[in-house]
Amino acid sequence: MQIKDTGEVFHGRDGENLLKVLGQSGKGTVTSGCRSGGCGICKLRIISGRYRCGNMSVAHVTDEDRHTGLVLACRVFIESDLVVETVSTACFRMACRSSPDRQP
Repeated sequence: MQIKDTGEVFHGRDGENLLKVLGQSGKGTVTSGCRSGGCGICKLRIISGRYRCGNMSVAHVTDEDRHTGLVLACRVFIESDLVVETVSTACFRMACRSSPDRQP
């Protein structure tokens, strides 16, 4: 598995949770929050590869988003090698929501 925008390579097994695999590196490439699909912090785009998704909050990932590859890493289970791209604006927006004195 590769993160397109950083070139980082990760190794995961079929059926393994994507966020768990990314987190095992200790590099902090993808930020996480609730780890259950409700907060939206771990949003990223899958460029290529096969995967299956668990339930995700439509407040963070709409049907249209899913069709363009946007997912929450905590709800993705690997089925083949993946190429993903981080979505840093999702992390920034969530941080702004949780702290009213921060400005975008």
